[in-house]
Parts: sequence; C-alpha cells; structure tokens
Amino acid sequence: MIKIPANIKYLTEREKFIEEFGKPFELPNGILNKEIPGCGATTVALTDEHKTIICSPRNELLKNKHEQYPDTLLVIGGVDTKEIEAYLQTAELPKILVSYDSVYKLIGCIKYKSDWRVVVDEFQCLLADSSFSLK
Repeated sequence: MIKIPANIKYLTEREKFIEEFGKPFELPNGILNKEIPGCGATTVALTDEHKTIICSPRNELLKNKHEQYPDTLLVIGGVDTKEIEAYLQTAELPKILVSYDSVYKLIGCIKYKSDWRVVVDEFQCLLADSSFSLK
C-alpha cells in the first residue's frame, strides 16, 4: 500500500515525490485505488519511460488525452492494424490509447508483449456500465 502525503495533490509532482520517497511516482503493478479523480495517474502513464497501452471504456476521455498528447496512437473504431503497425515502427516510445472493444486489434501487432505496461483506466465502469440479468 502506498500512502500519498496530504501535501501532494497530483501524482505528477515529481519533485515532491523525490523529496518524500527518493524517486518519482511510478504506477504500481496492481490496482491503483485512487479516491480522487484527476490526480494525474493517466498522465503518469503517458509520460513515464515505459511502452504503455491505456485501455478505457470512455472514448471521449481517450480523445481528450490524445489531443493533449499528440504523439500517442488513438485506437478506437475505424483504426485498422496497418495504422497500428505503422505507429509501432515509427514511435520511439509508444503510448497507445485504446477503447476496451478495440484491444483485440493490438494483439497481433505487438510482438514482445512483456515489454509493455497495460493500464486499465476507469475499470470501475466495467461493473457500472454492465447490465446483469437473472434468469
């Protein structure tokens, strides 16, 4: 468990994290249960030194992040594997923003999957958006 001190408002506050923990904040392997939206977790994933796939059910959120970070690849409806492969060949540090229903497009395009981090953003929406029926 990582407890963030009250004086740190955003996970991107590099100097405060270095002062407090001796290093910048890095996303954990596991679940980040952030109680406050807008704390910068997605931004950390977009600006760190790892090849990253960020999955979200919210296309508008993905589009917004893509506008903020134009070097990312936005994979939603209408994007095909040729575009993904072209991006992967030219991007120095690939960052892919993908909707849950388009993740399948990435599978055949990424050869060494262990080199990548996968961030499942807004995962709580999986339950909230699902409809369950009892029969």
